[in-house]
Amino acid sequence: MGLMITIVGLAIVCAVVGIMIVVQSEKRDYDRAKAKLDQHAYAEAAEALLSFLTRYPEGEFATEARINLHLARIQQYTTADRYTIDQVKAGIAEIDKFVEVCQDLPGFEEHNDKLIRFSRRMCRVAAVVAEAKKNEECLALSKDAETKWLRFSGKEPKKSDHEKLLAAQAKAQAAIGKATRFDDAMTRINAHLEANDTFSALEARQALIDQFPALGTDTEVVALLDRILKAEQDNTKAEKVGKAAITEDYSSSEVTGAPLTLRTQASTEQVSQQTRVFAVGVDHCYALDAETGQPLWFRTIGRNAPFTPMLIDPSREDSGLLAWHSGAEELILISQADGALVWRQSVPSRPSGPPLIDQQMIFVTTVGGQIFQISANDGRIISSLTFNQPVIGPPALTQDKKHLVIPGNQSVIYTLTLKPLECTAVSHIEHRNDSVESPMITTGSMVMLADNDVATKARLRVLDFDEKTGKLSVRGNEQITVDGQVRDTCVLRGQRLYIPSTPQRVTVFNVTDAPEAEHPLAKIDAGQLEDAVAAPIYLLPGRQNDLWMASRSLRRFDVFQDNVELNKNETAPGTHLRPIQVRSDSVYVTTNESYSSSVFFSRVNPQTMEVDWRTVIGTNVVSISPSDSPGHLLLVADFGQVFRIPLDSVSKGEFILEAVTSFELPDGLTEQVGGITLKDGRVAAYCGGDDPGIWTFEPAGQLEQRWPLRSRPEVPPVALDDGVVFAQTGRMQMTAVKSVSSVSDYRAAQGTEQQTSWKSLVAVGPRQVLGITSDNVAIRVEYRSSPTPQLFEVSKTPVDPIDLRPTLGGDLLFACTSDGRLQSYSAETLEKYHELPLGQNATASPFVSGDRVFVEVARREIKVFSRSQQLQQTGSIALNGNSLAGAPLQVADGFIACLSDGTV
Repeated sequence: MGLMITIVGLAIVCAVVGIMIVVQSEKRDYDRAKAKLDQHAYAEAAEALLSFLTRYPEGEFATEARINLHLARIQQYTTADRYTIDQVKAGIAEIDKFVEVCQDLPGFEEHNDKLIRFSRRMCRVAAVVAEAKKNEECLALSKDAETKWLRFSGKEPKKSDHEKLLAAQAKAQAAIGKATRFDDAMTRINAHLEANDTFSALEARQALIDQFPALGTDTEVVALLDRILKAEQDNTKAEKVGKAAITEDYSSSEVTGAPLTLRTQASTEQVSQQTRVFAVGVDHCYALDAETGQPLWFRTIGRNAPFTPMLIDPSREDSGLLAWHSGAEELILISQADGALVWRQSVPSRPSGPPLIDQQMIFVTTVGGQIFQISANDGRIISSLTFNQPVIGPPALTQDKKHLVIPGNQSVIYTLTLKPLECTAVSHIEHRNDSVESPMITTGSMVMLADNDVATKARLRVLDFDEKTGKLSVRGNEQITVDGQVRDTCVLRGQRLYIPSTPQRVTVFNVTDAPEAEHPLAKIDAGQLEDAVAAPIYLLPGRQNDLWMASRSLRRFDVFQDNVELNKNETAPGTHLRPIQVRSDSVYVTTNESYSSSVFFSRVNPQTMEVDWRTVIGTNVVSISPSDSPGHLLLVADFGQVFRIPLDSVSKGEFILEAVTSFELPDGLTEQVGGITLKDGRVAAYCGGDDPGIWTFEPAGQLEQRWPLRSRPEVPPVALDDGVVFAQTGRMQMTAVKSVSSVSDYRAAQGTEQQTSWKSLVAVGPRQVLGITSDNVAIRVEYRSSPTPQLFEVSKTPVDPIDLRPTLGGDLLFACTSDGRLQSYSAETLEKYHELPLGQNATASPFVSGDRVFVEVARREIKVFSRSQQLQQTGSIALNGNSLAGAPLQVADGFIACLSDGTV
């Protein structure tokens, strides 16, 4: 027993000694391999560590050896002096393998700093090799290594380190682009230049830079831009014109008419100082007494004037007033004293904005891409420039007063000299087609461009102007933006710049043009109206910290050193149509109300925000009929007034300053007031909204009665012999019937959850009306006075989709379908006789005059057809975007048609 114990003890001792010998041998082998790693002999270390792991795969030092094996393999690549593409790939692959194999081993996290260093090194190496070898795969490996570096760092890396890596990648990208895409791009660009298509050349060049941004500073690519801009400069054609103006006025028939210019005053204290203000109402230019609002003279200038009439020299009482005559397509200079013509001058297309007037010279840009230099003294066109694209006017006058700068519709800005008028430079200040809607503005020695480069923000770029070369360049690298879109004119007063943007917002900046200033625009704050909506914006800065905004009313902001506050007071409600005018201590605004198409001109005290007076300068007449006084007409205006005017006042062009009757419109009305003339000669106005009703007036003009409506009208009403029929949801209502107290409605309910709505009404007889429903059913309804007064359904007829009101012509009914067909029906039975394709959709109901039917098609042309069942086409009239102002008038040898732009 003792012997056995001795033997077992000896065996244990031998085993322990054996284990100690093995452990010591394993440690010696590991130390030898690790020494190679410490000596930076990475290839030998990798070989020794791999041999060690083969012998001791589960040994005490296996985990540490496995980590060091991968570190040695990685460092074979990170410490190399020269690299091939394969070596770059292998080095980055070893980093991935290290993470994959060792990330769960104890001690792995201790080597994170090494991973940061290794991945940063391989990112730079891959970029260098990509540049040298012009290899896109290597560039992709560099970006992959960059991603690893950022991930291992776990926080934002040192900015300078990252910028160095990005610069290396950019150089590689440029080298690759130049090697692989440059020749193809040059071929395309040269082809565009040979075709004189500079903007396609710019787009092709920009596409190359977008793909390889570092090429933006490449010498050849920069030179290419200069070449393209020179070609665009050569495309700008200067011409000495020398065209004299006409001093003979238009025919006298053009200025006849009796303007209905109702004037209201808050007090009677205003006394004339013999000063004038000028305004545009619908299609006339008016001069008014600046103190009293009394209209002094008016002159026809046509609709949709592109700018408010401007005094050539506001400091002179004898200065002429410059306006645009839309009907004649001419600039006109008129006397501010009486509106008499001084001269008129035609230009090929409509102005694209207000002219710039400088030292008795008028510079006007047109939608046709031209700018004209016109002498204010005699109206002579001195010279013109024709651009290669539309331009956004007016131009900005530089600080040296010797140059104009004006942005094109896309990509470039043109620099012009004044003497002579010619293009001396073109600058590439990138902007998209139609993204610039606001004119450029001069800010000291700089100019500012606002462009709507994205849907929700506008970009502001301050541009330095080089007086020697005429070139513009963006100052600073910081992008300045404002919320919304900049569509209206920006304003500079002193060192403050006011930027209007949608919806109803203004952003205020301090401006400095000091050369050393890093930030030329310093934002103060932005202010916005409550419940802001999309609407035109006109700004007027005051002398102190005041700013007025005219949009849906006149509002005031208080601008402080670091914030902008909206004042709670508001005045002059309605949509503002023209810029705010200022004279002395008063401001003048042009508006129309939400319920009215008439135009109002008001003087406002800007401090108290109270209206001193308001004069109507463009009355929308909604109903007209002969008065009971011989030689007089009765007219109903949509702002709650009825006028009785003598016909001789119309022929003399006299002002009608007083109304005979007023009618009170409901408070808060936002829907347009309409009108209708009844069959018995009564005039009437009606409204919808929350308190709908119709007012009828006696032949002398006195209010007869207000007739309530059950709900808002869905479409314009029609007059029958006995009254007026309104279409309302689910019903027709007849009212204004003198002979009975009430008429039972026609009800067209379709069920408990849906009620009939209407597209149009048309009278088809003395007592019958035809209503077209939204479900394309024609319902014929008749007024019957017995047994009880009622609207009675006669018939229901399905019809093709008809969105526009049909037109009655004798015993025929003419309708335009939603898919572009003209149809003829029997007015009595609604039997369809014939139809013809129009080519495109009609944009207005057919007009019937004499033996012809006139159909406005896509605002491109009027197609003329015989007033017959077969609808034979007999002619056409070009519209060029206009529309018919009413039914043409038949005369002995044809028809006279008047278009919306005043063309006859």
